[in-house]
Amino acid sequence: MRKFVAVIVLSGAFGLLLAAQPWAPDGGIDAALAAGPGVTGTWTGELTIGGTSRKFTLQLHERAAGEVMGYVAGGTNFRTVTGGQISGDNLSLAVELADPILTRTFAIAAVVGPTTLTGTADNGGGPQPIAWSRVNKPLHERRFLFAIPSGGEPLGLTELSVVLDNPGNLVSGGFVGVDDCDLFACGGGVTSFSEVGDTITIGLESGGGCAMTGTLTATFDGTTKFYSGDYSVDHCGMVTNGFLIGAKNTRTRTDHASKVLATFGQLADDLEAEIAFSAPYAPFHPDYMHMGELLSDRLAELNAQVAGYNAIEVDFSRFRNIATVAEPDILPDLKQPFGVDFHDRRTGEPDGGGPVEVFRDVDTRSGADELKYLTKKGNKWVIYGNQIIHDLPFSGYTLAADHVVLPTAGGDIYMSIGPWGAHVGPHTGHSEGNAKADWMGQYAWSLDQLTVLAGDDGDGICETGETCGLSAADLEARIVDYTAPADNFEITDVRLESLAPPGFYYGTQEHWTIRASVGPYLYGFVHIREISSELRDLMMAAGYTDPWTVHAPSDNLVTGDAIVLNKGDPIASPQTVAAELPGHPGYYGGGGPIPESPWQQIEFFTYNGAAGREESFYTWLPTALEVQLADMLEASGLNPGVFRYNQPFLTESRWKAEMALSNVDWMDREDYSSLFSALGGWWENPGGGGCPVPAFCDELFSIYPIAKDTAFYDPGLYHTPDVAYLTISRDNLGIERFGEVISPVEPDPVSGSMVIRWEDFGGGFYGFQGISYRLNPADRRLKIAWGPVEALEGAVIPPLVPLDADPCDGVTTTCHNHDRFGPP
Repeated sequence: MRKFVAVIVLSGAFGLLLAAQPWAPDGGIDAALAAGPGVTGTWTGELTIGGTSRKFTLQLHERAAGEVMGYVAGGTNFRTVTGGQISGDNLSLAVELADPILTRTFAIAAVVGPTTLTGTADNGGGPQPIAWSRVNKPLHERRFLFAIPSGGEPLGLTELSVVLDNPGNLVSGGFVGVDDCDLFACGGGVTSFSEVGDTITIGLESGGGCAMTGTLTATFDGTTKFYSGDYSVDHCGMVTNGFLIGAKNTRTRTDHASKVLATFGQLADDLEAEIAFSAPYAPFHPDYMHMGELLSDRLAELNAQVAGYNAIEVDFSRFRNIATVAEPDILPDLKQPFGVDFHDRRTGEPDGGGPVEVFRDVDTRSGADELKYLTKKGNKWVIYGNQIIHDLPFSGYTLAADHVVLPTAGGDIYMSIGPWGAHVGPHTGHSEGNAKADWMGQYAWSLDQLTVLAGDDGDGICETGETCGLSAADLEARIVDYTAPADNFEITDVRLESLAPPGFYYGTQEHWTIRASVGPYLYGFVHIREISSELRDLMMAAGYTDPWTVHAPSDNLVTGDAIVLNKGDPIASPQTVAAELPGHPGYYGGGGPIPESPWQQIEFFTYNGAAGREESFYTWLPTALEVQLADMLEASGLNPGVFRYNQPFLTESRWKAEMALSNVDWMDREDYSSLFSALGGWWENPGGGGCPVPAFCDELFSIYPIAKDTAFYDPGLYHTPDVAYLTISRDNLGIERFGEVISPVEPDPVSGSMVIRWEDFGGGFYGFQGISYRLNPADRRLKIAWGPVEALEGAVIPPLVPLDADPCDGVTTTCHNHDRFGPP
C-alpha cells in the first residue's frame, strides 16, 4: 500500500508546485534544552534492526496524565512514535518504522533516569536491551530527497534525513524509499555524513537477510538548486552503482520540536480537562487565521467539543515533517510554510448519554490541516493557520437564493454552481469522476430575460415554445473576468492549450489554460477565452511574450518569476457556449446541457500541494460561505424553473445521486487503496497483458456512492431501497451503460463480486451482470472479470475473483488504473 509522502513528484525533477509563505519566521536561535519532567527531552540510542545496530534520536514530551508524545528526528516521514505512557519512572513507547515493503513496530519498555533510559525494545522477534542517553544541547535535523534521473519523472524517490550536533557531526539518520526500493534499498540508516563546500558524502546501510552498505557523493549547484552525483551500494557482494540527483528539503531543531510537542500537549491536556477556551490562548497565535477562520472560530469549535462530550480523550501521535528552520538553498518548488504533520484522534461520551464516540479522527496530511501551520512567538512555536482567505474567483458577486450574480459592464451574469467530484450530467461530462466543479455563467436565469424572436403571443415576453435568444452585442458586453481569489496570488503558467473546432464557442476558438497558486494551494483555470489586459500588461512588463499576439498552441509564456496579483485583480475571461439561431442572424441560443440560454464555461481545478492531491475548492472557503453555497445548490435543484435540472434527457436517479456540494473532499490519482479511490474512476490501459488492440484498450469503469444525506435522495428511484452505489461502463466506441450495484450493499474495497443492473443512456433496461474484481495496490492495477449479461437477476452467477496471474484479454478480463494514458 502506498504510504504518505513528504513531497509528491508531479512532473519533471521534483516538480512539486509549492510556494513559500511570506510570513514564515527564520527559526531563530534558542537556548540549550532544559530537561523537562520525567521523560520530556531529547534521547539518543541504538536499536538493532535486521541484525544491524542503528542509532536513533527521539524527542519526547510527557503530558499531564502521563501520555507520551514523540518525534523521530532524522527519521523521515515513515518513522513515527505512535503512542506512549509513563507511570512513575516506567515508560512504554511504540515506535513504527515503515518502508514500501515492511512495517516494524517496536514496543519499548524502559526505566527513565535523570540521564539514561534503560530497558528493552521488541518488534516481535524478542526483546533486545537498550540504553539511551539524554541530550541537553540542540541537535539539527536536515532533510534531503534523492532519486535516479530519467527522461521523465525521476525514479526511486527516496527521503533521507540526518541529525547533526552543533559542530556538524552525525548523531543519527536514515533513509526510506517513498514508493519503491529502486535507489539504495527499501530503507536503512545513515552511517556517516560529510559536507565539504558544496559536496556531501553520505554512508548508508540496510539490514535484513542480505545487508547493504553503500555511499553516495553529490555536489550542489547553487544556481539550479539540485545535487548531482553518484552512488554505489553492495548487497551481499553484488554491487550496484549509478547516477543520482537530489535536493535539499526542510529543516528543524530538537529544541524547536520540543516546543512544538509542548504546544500540542497543552492543547490535548486542556481538552481532556474540559476547560473553557478563551483568547488569549497560549497554543495559538493571537493573529491565527486559516481559510478565513480566526482564533475566535477555532476556540468556539473547541468549546463546542467540550460542551458536547464528557470524558474526552485526545491522542496526538505520528508527529513527523516538523519544519521550523528555513533552508536557504531549497529548490523553489519544494518551499513550504513552517508546520507539522500529525494524527489527531479525539473521543468522548456524548453529553446526552450513549457510548463513547470518535468525534475527530484526521491527519494533517488528509486536508483537515487547520492545526498544521506554525510560527514562532517569543520562545514558543504556536499554531498560526495558513493565513489565507480563499474566496470565489470573481469580484463584486452577490448570492441569490439559487445562483451567484456576477456583475459586468453590460449587465449581470447568473452563475449556476455544480457539485465537486461528480460523474454524470448535468453536473459534468466526465464519467471517470470530475475533480472540479463545473459552473455555468448563464446570460439568462429565466426565459423572460431573453429576447423573443418568433412565436410571440403578443406580450413580448419569452415563454415556453417561443424562439428566444440574445444579440451578439449583448453576449460581448457581458463577458466576466476571473479575478484573483486571494492576495499574493501567483500566476505561474499561461499557455494557449488548443483551438476548438470552428463554431463551437462564441467569439474565439482559443482555449487558454492558467495555473496559479497561493501558498500550497494551486488553481488551474481552463476553458479560458482571453487573457485580461491587466495580466497581459504585467506579463509584458516582466519581459514575457504578449499573449494577445499568440494564436496557436504554445508552451508556458511565464518563463521566469511568477506574476503576483492581489485579490480582485483580473486574470482572464472564460469561453462562451452559444449557437446562432437559424433564421435569426446575430442572435444566439445556448448549447450542451443548457440550450435555452448562452452560458460561459467556468471551470477550474484546485490542488493542495502540501497534501499532494486534488481537493474540493468548497472545503477551502470560509465555513459560512461554504454553507451558503450548499444551500444554493439545493435550492437550484429544487427549483422547477432552473434550466440546468429540467431537461428531458436527464435521468433523475443519476443526477440526484450526486447533489452534494462536495461528493468527496479530495481525490488522489496515485491512491490505490480501494476500489473507490480517485473517485472510483478506472481506465483500461494498454500494457496490461493481452489487450487485443492496444490502441483501443481505453474502456472505462466507474463506481461511486449515492449521496443519501441530501434533500434529493429518493430510495424509490432505484431497483431496491438498499442500493448504495452506482456504476458507469463506457466502451472504446464511447457507448455508456449506467448501473446500480444491487448486491452486495457495500462492495469490498479490495476484492469480491457484485451484481449490477444496467441501463442505457436514456434509462432503458439493458440487463443484469455479475462481475468480480481484485485490486493489487502494489501493482497499481484493478483486474475485473466480466460475466454474461442476463435478462433476469436470478440468472446471474458472478465469475470467480480473478487472480493476479490471470491474463487480461480486454473482453472477459480487463486491467485498469487511474491513468487514462499510462500502463496499468
